[in-house]
Amino acid sequence: MKTKSLKRAVIILLILVPLGFMTKFYQGLGEQWVNNHLGGVFYVSFLTILLYVLLSFWKNLPVIYPVLAALIITTILEFIQLWETPVLEATRSTFIGRTIIGSSFNPEDFIYYVLGSALAYILIIWCEKDTKQ
Repeated sequence: MKTKSLKRAVIILLILVPLGFMTKFYQGLGEQWVNNHLGGVFYVSFLTILLYVLLSFWKNLPVIYPVLAALIITTILEFIQLWETPVLEATRSTFIGRTIIGSSFNPEDFIYYVLGSALAYILIIWCEKDTKQ
């Protein structure tokens, strides 16, 4: 990855973090959807681009790898929400814990994970635009 694409990716990460947190506090039109689903789009986009940055030391790594890795990770985290162990419940009792691992299984979330991955894929392609040799 060239320096320019890495800078673009980091800027996107810095934008996605506050956007994701803002979805949890949004009040207004479509509040229920924004609070419960739009954050999932930003969450998966963030994770995908973070993996893209972290895996950037591998030259010519196909963009699909971080996309698929993020989908696999978020799918595992979604199914973990079905478990109610003391450690998981203690983690979920905090805002950050609830934000990272979630609190209730919802199969509909997979739609938003796919949308987030697609958004991240487009953003990564933009990051790499005009930066390949």
